[in-house]
Amino acid sequence: MCGICGQLSFSDEIFDPTLWQRLLKAMTRRGPDDVGLTHDNRFVAGVRRLAIQDVSAAGKLPIQTPDGWITLAYNGELYNCDPLRRSLEGVGFSFRSSGDSEIVLRAIQAWGREALPRFNGMFALACYNRSNGKMLLARDHVGIKPLYIMIDIRGVVFASQFDQIMMHPWALGREVDSEALEMYFRLGHIPAPRAYLKGTFMMKPGEWIEVDLSGKIERGSYFNFSEGPEAGAEPLPTLEELESVIVDAVHRQSVGDVPVGCFLSGGIDSPLITSCFGATNPLGASQTETFSVGIEGPDTNEINEAAAYASAMNIKHHWQMLTATNCLDSVEEMIDATHEPLADEGIIPSLLVSKLARQRVKVALSGEGGDELFWGYIHRLSAVLSPAMSANDASQYYQQFFCRCRKDLFCKLFPLTSWWPAGESGFNFVKRANVDLGESLRQCEMNMYLPFILLKTDRASMHHSLEVRVPLLDRKVIEIACKYSMQHCLDIDAKIGKIPLRTILRRRINFTTPGKRGFSPPAGQWLRGPLREQLRCCLTSLRGIGPIEVNLGLLKRIEEDHYFGRDDHTGILWRILCLERWISKVRAL
Repeated sequence: MCGICGQLSFSDEIFDPTLWQRLLKAMTRRGPDDVGLTHDNRFVAGVRRLAIQDVSAAGKLPIQTPDGWITLAYNGELYNCDPLRRSLEGVGFSFRSSGDSEIVLRAIQAWGREALPRFNGMFALACYNRSNGKMLLARDHVGIKPLYIMIDIRGVVFASQFDQIMMHPWALGREVDSEALEMYFRLGHIPAPRAYLKGTFMMKPGEWIEVDLSGKIERGSYFNFSEGPEAGAEPLPTLEELESVIVDAVHRQSVGDVPVGCFLSGGIDSPLITSCFGATNPLGASQTETFSVGIEGPDTNEINEAAAYASAMNIKHHWQMLTATNCLDSVEEMIDATHEPLADEGIIPSLLVSKLARQRVKVALSGEGGDELFWGYIHRLSAVLSPAMSANDASQYYQQFFCRCRKDLFCKLFPLTSWWPAGESGFNFVKRANVDLGESLRQCEMNMYLPFILLKTDRASMHHSLEVRVPLLDRKVIEIACKYSMQHCLDIDAKIGKIPLRTILRRRINFTTPGKRGFSPPAGQWLRGPLREQLRCCLTSLRGIGPIEVNLGLLKRIEEDHYFGRDDHTGILWRILCLERWISKVRAL
């Protein structure tokens, strides 16, 4: 796991070592083990390395073919190395290392961008072929690893972190992208393919971009999430088949030359992953180490449930509590870790559990993806699926859930901003006859919500130099999950989702909890208490809104209503606080 940055210039460019040393330093936490930089008069590639596979010098990055013609900057892990290595050896390639980066390099050398659908892993990469002057950029199938791009008349810049893009001289003078900022206020983050500045963007999951020295740019997708099973198609997989695929994915993703552990919550997904890991751990289940964070409050503290799982599996469990006493430090750490506008208080416990885990392991397995694949978000799904809710109301409810602000209030607060852009399909599913609403919801969850969850996980874990892997998003698991329909996974009356995963976990350890209670600190209380003065300073200056008009009088009344408990406006106030703190940080770059 690493961080990457670089550029392809459309004409000869004088190399500036000071610039690239600065950009590499900005992502030191992503790769504290080693740093590499290569360049010619057209191409620059830098990598900070977190050594996981082949920690020797043979795994150094960027990596080149023996003739020096092809260079790869790579951030990620490939889980199907062995079959790919055998295929490449079968056509004459030999290997100098035991790691996955050389396999990725040779695969692209052999098959070009057609190699991408063959990869089962998580990655962001840039591969430059000096013989034809083409650079291939790509991101993994569901967006586990981020990659930001800036297109300029002088060339193309790429980076793992958006602050690196902003530090590049080609970003000077660029205006804030108003549409991107509007999406931030709607969602608390800027979703791909947008980014904070005009002419910049985050690559979409499963996307590739190819650029040549003349400035020609081609784009496409090598992976699209399936639309689910067709009626009368192949038979439903048995639970034994699903369990086998998950166990195999956990085994594949446990490979490494460093210690591996697991995150463990009080829900379903991470206990299932932990159970599978313990069963395949060569050191034995009793040597498996897990990590949890508890949040003060009866509705959010899952420490007891996580401890019960750990006891049932006979594993070593470590936990820590998040309290209000350290919330000011937590907010500052959150701003340092995010690198772009991102406002979700859930990243704070993610940062804490990553820090806890990094004290003992270098890789942690997590349960992300289970809720999106198997209809696990029961509370919002059951409301949308209610027969009493009209198509228009269902869509608006779904959007308001993620906006965390009522439509009428949002439109008054941002008077020149539409509630939802007409061309934005995300979170805008169809509810009408002859449409599989369950599958439409899964599409939205996978394509729009999951990338946000993965972005938070990447930011929190890499801030503490921890690699997090997500076995439930393994290509093989996704393939079999798409054969299940909502009817197999969701019991609306009983308010239970992820039925196949629950059943498998219960078979393995004899019990399950009712489900995850949530993973968010009491941000609303913090905004009324220890964070109020900081929030009011932000509202007074209100820098960084840029091209978006804000009803300042209404905003101040909202803050007062929240403080005195007349209403809960945590969502919009938290987003303004985070944006202002991030803007202040950017100005210091």
